[in-house]
Amino acid sequence: MKSASTSMTTFSWRLLGALLLLVVAPAASAPLQLFPYFASGAVLQREAPIPVWGQAGAGAEVTVTLAGTSATVTADAAGRWRAALPARAAGGPFAMTIASGAQTRTLTDLYVGDVWVASGQSNMEWRLDQADGGIAEANAANDPQLRQFKVPKGLANEPSNTLPAGAAWASATTPAATRAFSAVAYYAARGLRAELGIPIGILNTSYGGSRIETWMSEDMLGYDEGDVTLGNGEPERQPTVAWNKMVHPLLGLPFKGVLWYQGESNADNLDDALAYGDLFQTMITGWRADFGQGDLPFVWVQLPNFGALQTVAEGTPPTYNAWPELRAGQSRALALPNTGEVISIDTGNPDASGSVDIHPTNKEPVGERMALVLREVAYGEDIVASGPRYASNQLLDDGSVAVSYTGLGSGLANADGTLNGFTISGANGTFVWANAEIDGDRVIVSSPSVSTPAMVRYAWQYNPGNLGVPGAADLTNAEGLPAAPFEAAVNPGFSIAQFSAARTTIEAGQNTVLSWRVFDAATVTLDGAPVALEGSQSVSPEATTTYTLTAVSASGETLTASVTLEVIDPSLINRARSQPATASTVEACCGDPREAAFAVDDDLTTRWASAWSDGVGDNPEDPNYDGTPDDEWLAVDLGGPIDIDRVILTWEASFGTVYELQTSFDGYNWTTVYREDAGDGEVDDITFSAPVTGSHLRMQGIDRTTIAGQQFGYSLFDIAVYGEVSAIVPPTAAASPRTGNVVTAGEATTLVADVSGSVQTATFYVDGVELATDDAAPFIASWTPEASGVAEVTVEVVDASGITVRSAPAVVFVDDGSLVRFEAEDATVEGGSDGNGHTPLTSSSAASGGEYLDLREQWAITLPPVTVDEAGTYLLSIGYQMTYESPKTQNLIVNGVTTPIVFTAPDNSTWMQRGLEVQLNAGENAISLVGSWNYMSVDFLAVGAATPPTSGENAPSTGSLMLDAPRPNPARGATTIHYSIPEADHVRLDLLDVQGRRVAVLVDANQPSGEHSLPVSTSSLAVGVYVLHLTAGRAAQSRRMTVVR
Repeated sequence: MKSASTSMTTFSWRLLGALLLLVVAPAASAPLQLFPYFASGAVLQREAPIPVWGQAGAGAEVTVTLAGTSATVTADAAGRWRAALPARAAGGPFAMTIASGAQTRTLTDLYVGDVWVASGQSNMEWRLDQADGGIAEANAANDPQLRQFKVPKGLANEPSNTLPAGAAWASATTPAATRAFSAVAYYAARGLRAELGIPIGILNTSYGGSRIETWMSEDMLGYDEGDVTLGNGEPERQPTVAWNKMVHPLLGLPFKGVLWYQGESNADNLDDALAYGDLFQTMITGWRADFGQGDLPFVWVQLPNFGALQTVAEGTPPTYNAWPELRAGQSRALALPNTGEVISIDTGNPDASGSVDIHPTNKEPVGERMALVLREVAYGEDIVASGPRYASNQLLDDGSVAVSYTGLGSGLANADGTLNGFTISGANGTFVWANAEIDGDRVIVSSPSVSTPAMVRYAWQYNPGNLGVPGAADLTNAEGLPAAPFEAAVNPGFSIAQFSAARTTIEAGQNTVLSWRVFDAATVTLDGAPVALEGSQSVSPEATTTYTLTAVSASGETLTASVTLEVIDPSLINRARSQPATASTVEACCGDPREAAFAVDDDLTTRWASAWSDGVGDNPEDPNYDGTPDDEWLAVDLGGPIDIDRVILTWEASFGTVYELQTSFDGYNWTTVYREDAGDGEVDDITFSAPVTGSHLRMQGIDRTTIAGQQFGYSLFDIAVYGEVSAIVPPTAAASPRTGNVVTAGEATTLVADVSGSVQTATFYVDGVELATDDAAPFIASWTPEASGVAEVTVEVVDASGITVRSAPAVVFVDDGSLVRFEAEDATVEGGSDGNGHTPLTSSSAASGGEYLDLREQWAITLPPVTVDEAGTYLLSIGYQMTYESPKTQNLIVNGVTTPIVFTAPDNSTWMQRGLEVQLNAGENAISLVGSWNYMSVDFLAVGAATPPTSGENAPSTGSLMLDAPRPNPARGATTIHYSIPEADHVRLDLLDVQGRRVAVLVDANQPSGEHSLPVSTSSLAVGVYVLHLTAGRAAQSRRMTVVR
């Protein structure tokens, strides 16, 4: 697709290394340059040839010398050169010279040791100074042989040969440098340094919020960012883009192995979690192939505990399994050679309720455990590197299950004598908490409510609790290392426990997956081919096929099971069956409503009918009557593009005499593909000479039949659509304001189109009126809303093949200044700090009141009572900034009603507004924003038509000088300033610009104690940020004020 192969005369640059692609001057003047990895302070991989590459003049000779060994190479016509020096044992410091003609580069303070690639998302990126005790660790660090090469964040749609700008080495010798290390990688490297005594380099290439697909090449995935959109379209979650920019340029560098900590962004839903295991193994094998170093050691951190505590004390075992399933997918990669897994199920930082944030700051034990696993996997040490891991189970005569383990160390252990975290189910699949006790090297699991166990689990929750928490999963070995979570079918003895297909009916050309589980068999075959006791296999039969699984026991007993896959001719599949259907109107005058869904329900006794009765004559008026009974329609969403070759309409007595069939890719733009001008009812079987393609089909009525002098609504028993799945991939589009769905009347805002496919033009609409067209990515338009209210924003895009698609409308709230802001810094705040002395309150000229809350860990913001005059629906807007990952889901609680809100942002610096409508009571209302996913800044919560706040920092006070934020702020034309002074005094209120220069004196007079209000006109002020500075006696306060038009 997008990948291109470039052939060199002497070697493949794709395999041997990624080179700087620079515009090269003639040989006489071209500067001698090095790939950024090769710099003073670098760690080079021991016991492997040492590559060095860069740029020089075309045809120039380049000589590289390291500790008495040299290599001379000639740059190619593009100026690219690459030298290889002999492998060396660990040691240093060394110096390296790179000479070309009169130019010489000298690198100093080089060490040769082991280099570990550290990659993944935020928990690998997490800096040492963000970890518990990390600042103290960094302040005390003084190890010149522990170093990190940090690759800055960068994304690319195509494989790149250059790293993002700013990649550099640093050593753990100063607090500032050490604080920026990956915390997990630092602690792992520290452990290796202590045991091995050799230099250790960390190559930190990680990106918070990224999915696993982001770190895989198009060759590994079979698709790239142009083919699919993952997550909510966030750039760092799209396929291949981090691989292209942050890994591909490193190909050709030798490493000791890979440290990996990722998975959170693939655990948002169960489908993604279930897909992770295969993706992960594909990524490991793909990285190894591209790095070209055989079975490179690959060690990862299994996802830690996260979210609300889920133990026996919290009720029945949870049923939603995304995180446990993803952990299981990670563990399955242990089937690959030279791999290891770090169990971190007990390392979260629980709050008072036991809930754990998605970013545990307790990184030291994770890194230390990783060092143990590395010593075992990569260095071959015979040590106890991890805790107990499930091996097998046996159903005992009394109905209990004996679970056996590997990784016993000095034996199974439990700190308090009460073993928790096990659940068990019978054939019905309902899990209950189980009794468990250690019996030598086994755990005996049972429950009086499950007489015949079918499944057994351990720590199979998002958050099974930290060791020491009452009821938490607490099995360890005697060395204190935690047992790994697992799920297993209970072994009933020799049997075929499962043989099934993901789908038993498929179209020709499609595939499905066969899965099986067999117990205590000596051999198992699938249609005669040997297979494992448990496994799966993708099959794509051309015709209906029966597959047979055969199991033979050690004694010769044979069992068989069969699965038949029915293969259907695609032309016989009704694409409309049970698909979403909508209609212009639904008849409701004369009995139960005749819904649109009745036309696609495969039941010819039900029907859709449009509203027709205007109430004239004997018929009751239909509440759905729209005044145009001839102009009615029924539409079906086909679930994706179909090359339609046949449509069958089965009419009731009230049929369409004139109608059109229309197709659409988006449900908004319709193309007529057939017209009937003399319909006669019953069954209309319409066949197209050439397929017509669309994702939606619509019957658009034009005229109806007359029955005994009366016209009723269009009435269809059934609409059937036939055709094959199309190869056409239409573009997709969505439009929204760049800064969120709340904008200000009279103020220009930028609309942004989020598109996929080969989009050529994007036309923006507001409330159906064309605004502007952009013909170059990124597709944007400027919009200045004139009045308050609610607007619908859409974008219509056209791709290179001429397909037109319009986005679903995005609701945008337009504020005219009636939103009353409650500053976050004036609210009651619980939590929001971290273990390193961070406090949330932060000053910034960009914040509406001059301050905002930079929140970390778990937190809650509670406003003072919000008062409105009448009960009803009110607009609530939240001003925020995503200081780390996007998206995040937090909870808004209004009068005890919780609403999850997804917060997104284009980057980590833009201030956004997220608006929604909430129900408020007359009088006072309780409003809180609760964060369970940390690192987010909140500026304000604003409520339409509320009484301005009179509590918190804004409250009038007789005990101290108090300057309230101006209301409204931002100010458009006018605002009011409220302040109070504790006693009679001389008061001075100045208006300053952000450089501190006086713009105006607003008050300069003696005033009595108490509250004061000052209306101020801002119409003569330039747009921008100002500072209000109040002094009274020796006290002073300042507030920010923003002026807009």
